Amino acid sequence: MRIDHMKRLILFAVVVMLVSLLGAEYVVVRIDHPAPVLQESFFRMAYDIAGYRPGLYLDLMIDEIELPVLQLQYPGLYITQTESEHRQNLSSTYRDIPGYNSYPQILTALQQLVDAHPTMLRMENLGQSWGAIYTASGNANYSDYDHDIWAVLLSNDASTDQDKPSFYFVGAHHAREPISAEVTLAILNHLLDGYGTDPEITNIIDTSQIWFLPVLNPDGHKIVLDQINTGWRKNLRDNNLNGIINTAGANPADGVDLNRNYGHHWNYISANDSPTSLIYHGPSAFSEPETAIFRDFLSNHHFIAGISYHSYGEMVLYPYGYMTAVFSPDVQQQSELAAAMAVTIPSQQGNQDHYAPMPAWELYPASGNSEDWSYGVEGIFAYTIELATTFIPNATNVAIIKQNNLQAAKVLLNRKNRAMLTGHVTDGISRQPLPATIFVHGIDENPIWRTPIQANQTFGSYYRFLPPGIWEVSYMYDGYETVTASVIISDTEPTVHDVAMIPASVGDVTIIIYNDFMQGIRDVKLSFPHNDLGEYYSDESGTLFLNDFPCGSYFIRLEKTGYEVIGMFLNLQAEIYSINMGNSALYYDGFENGLDNWTADSWVISSEDPFAGGYCLADNADNYPSNQVSYCQYVPVIDLTGAVGVNLQFHTRYEIALDGDFVALQLSTAGNNWQTLDYFNGTQADWTLKSYDLNHLIGQTIGFRFVIFTTYTGNAPGIYIDEFKLFLNYCPVSAEPSIPAAPQPRIKVLPNPFNPVTHIRLTIPAGEVGNAHKHPNYRLDVFNLRGQLVTTLHDNYLTTGEHNFTWNSTDTRHQSVASGVYLVRLSSQGRTLVSKKILLLK
Repeated sequence: MRIDHMKRLILFAVVVMLVSLLGAEYVVVRIDHPAPVLQESFFRMAYDIAGYRPGLYLDLMIDEIELPVLQLQYPGLYITQTESEHRQNLSSTYRDIPGYNSYPQILTALQQLVDAHPTMLRMENLGQSWGAIYTASGNANYSDYDHDIWAVLLSNDASTDQDKPSFYFVGAHHAREPISAEVTLAILNHLLDGYGTDPEITNIIDTSQIWFLPVLNPDGHKIVLDQINTGWRKNLRDNNLNGIINTAGANPADGVDLNRNYGHHWNYISANDSPTSLIYHGPSAFSEPETAIFRDFLSNHHFIAGISYHSYGEMVLYPYGYMTAVFSPDVQQQSELAAAMAVTIPSQQGNQDHYAPMPAWELYPASGNSEDWSYGVEGIFAYTIELATTFIPNATNVAIIKQNNLQAAKVLLNRKNRAMLTGHVTDGISRQPLPATIFVHGIDENPIWRTPIQANQTFGSYYRFLPPGIWEVSYMYDGYETVTASVIISDTEPTVHDVAMIPASVGDVTIIIYNDFMQGIRDVKLSFPHNDLGEYYSDESGTLFLNDFPCGSYFIRLEKTGYEVIGMFLNLQAEIYSINMGNSALYYDGFENGLDNWTADSWVISSEDPFAGGYCLADNADNYPSNQVSYCQYVPVIDLTGAVGVNLQFHTRYEIALDGDFVALQLSTAGNNWQTLDYFNGTQADWTLKSYDLNHLIGQTIGFRFVIFTTYTGNAPGIYIDEFKLFLNYCPVSAEPSIPAAPQPRIKVLPNPFNPVTHIRLTIPAGEVGNAHKHPNYRLDVFNLRGQLVTTLHDNYLTTGEHNFTWNSTDTRHQSVASGVYLVRLSSQGRTLVSKKILLLK
C-alpha cells in the first residue's frame, strides 16, 4: 500500500528531526525490478541513488531511521549494506588479509616501486589537497590531513615525456569508495610484473605512457579509512569557514563532491547548491584544488583514453552523463570500447555474467562529472568503471575485484592498435610540429559539443579512434592551406597519415549572399568556428570582401536573424562565390493556429508576450507543477534526403528552477531513438534565438519534441517558444572565376503556394559584355525534396529577356503529384544557376 506524497513529506520531516537527534546509521536499501518511472521519481526527490541497473534493481542510501517510512511505500524493499558492515570491512578483523591501504601506505608502496624500477617509473607531486592548504595557513585542526596528490608515470623510459599516446587510471574521487584506489594500484603492479616476460604487457609499456593517480581525494579517503564517517563522499572544503572539520551528523557542513565540480555543464542536475548535501557541487566549477589539479594534469599530457574507478554497480560508463539521452559525436566507438572492456570483467552478482556497458546518463544524469569534462574539453575517451556490489567490499573480495579488472585495463591500453587514425602534422617547409585541428567529416559536424581534436603542440602527433571504413578528414591550422584526404580505417591495425601543411597563398575572395528571391542580403555575419580569422559582414548588395585572405578550405558559418544559419566547408580561393541563404523555412510554426502541428500533454498556446504575432508555445498555462514529465511533439516527420544544409531555429525565453528542473529539445531518427540536442534551465528573460546545424543527419528521417522534467521541489513560470523553423537548403554553392560577377538569372513564381497551376517567369539577363546575344542551352526542371526529377518544363536555348512557363502539378507521365514542397531549378551545362522553392497545397 502506498502513501501519498504529502504524507511522505510530513513523515520525512519527522525522520530528519529524529536523525539529527539520534544520529542513526546509514543503510543501503534495494528495490528489485524497478520501473524506469520509479528511478526518475527518487531522482527528482534528490535521494542518494547508490546504484541502479535498469529493470534489475534500484539502491538508495538512507538513514536507518527512515527505513520504516520507505517500507510502508515499498514492502519488498530490503537492506543490502549497512554502516556497521562497512566499518567491519575496514576493521582489524581482516588484518591478515591484504585489504585497504591508507594513503601513507599507498605513497610508501609507490616510492618502493619507483626505487625498484627507476627507469620505468617517475613520481610527480601534482599539488595540495584542502587539508594541506589549511595546514600551511596555520590551522592545526587539519594537520592530520596534510596531503599532497601524487601521480606515477609508467613507461619504458619515464625520465622524459615521449611522443607516445598517454593513458590514465585514477581512483578515489569519492571518499567512500576506497576499492577504487586498490584497483588503480593493482593495475600498476600487474603491468610492472609482466614487463619483459609478457609480450602483450611489454608492447603496451613500450608504446605508451601510462599515468596512475590512486587517490585524488586523500582527505576524504582518510575520513573513511579512519572510520570517522564511512559514508563520507566529499573532500574537506571548510564550507562554513569555522576552521573545524565537520563531517559527522545528518547534514555535515563541510566538503564538496569532486565528481560534480568539473567545468563541463557544471551546476544543474544531480548536483546541489547546499553545502550540506552529499552532492554539493562547490561554489564554482573547479573551485576545489583536487579537481583543478586533475584538470591541469589532463591538459598537460596528450591523453587519448583513461578510466576513473568508483564503486559500486559493476558498470562501464561512457560520456555523456550531463543530461538524459544525450549522445556524443563519438558514441559508436565509445560504446564499442565500453562493451569490449565490460565483457572481460566477471560479475559477482547472480543475475549477470559480466559488467554492464552503458552511457553514463543511463545510470542517472549528473552534471559536472570528470568524464564529461575529459571528453568534452580534452577529447579523451574517458570512462567510469563502477566496481563491486557494495561501496566497501570486505577485504576477502578486494583481491578478487582487483584481479577481475586487470584485463579490462589492458583492453583500453590496446585500443590504440586498431581502428585508429594517427600521424604527425608538420610545417611542410620547416618540418616543425603544428597543433592543427583534425576534423573528421560525418562525425565532427554533430551539434552536441566536443572541443575540436588537435595535434599535440610539442610533437605534432594526433590520435583519433574511428569506426572502420573510409573517412574524409580535414587538417586545419591558421595561415596554412587546409589539407583534406580520404583515409581508410582498418579494424586490425592503426592507419598512419602524416600531413605536411603548406603556408596558404593570399588572395581576394568575394562571397555574394542572396535570398530565395535572388536578392543580396546585407549584414550577414561570416565567422570561422575552427580558425582565428575574425568576422566579416556583407554590404548592402550582400557581398563579403575577404581581401588579402589566406586561401584554403575552411568551415564557415553564415548568420543573420530571420534567415537560415549555414555551416559548411568551403574551399575559398581568389574567386567569387554565390551562396543561397534561405529566408523561407520549409517547415514553420508561429503558433498562430494553435497546436495543429503538435501533440502535447500539458503544453498550451500562450498569448503572454510572444516573440512575433499574437501567440507562442508554453509548457503550462501558469507556473509548472513539480514532479512532472511532459512532452510536446512536432507532428510532421521530415525527410532530409537530397538536402545539402539543414538548420533548425526557434526563439525562446524561460525561467526554470535550478533544483534539477529542465526542458530538453530532443530529436529522433527513423521515428525512434530520441536524443537530447539541447537543454534549458535557469533564467533567460529576453527572447533568444536558438540555432542548430543538423547536416550530420542528412539522408535520414527526423522528428522533434520538447520535454519538461521537474523535481519534487520548486517550480517557476517555465519556457516559451516561438517562430519554430526548419530550413532545408538544396542549392549548392557556386563559384565563378570572373570578377565582377555576371548578372544572375531570376525565377518568379505566382501564385506560391498554388493549386493546381502556377506560372513561372524566368528572366535571362544579358550575357558577357560584347556578347549580349549569346544563347546557351538551358534546362528548367521540377524536383521533389528527395532530389528526384518530377518533370522538365524546358530543355533548349533561351534568349536574353523574359520567358513564361506553366506547371500544372503533373509529372513526366502526366499524373498529378501529391501536396508538398518542390524545387524549380534552372541549370545550364550541368551547373545550377538558380532554384526556387514552391508549395503545392491541395
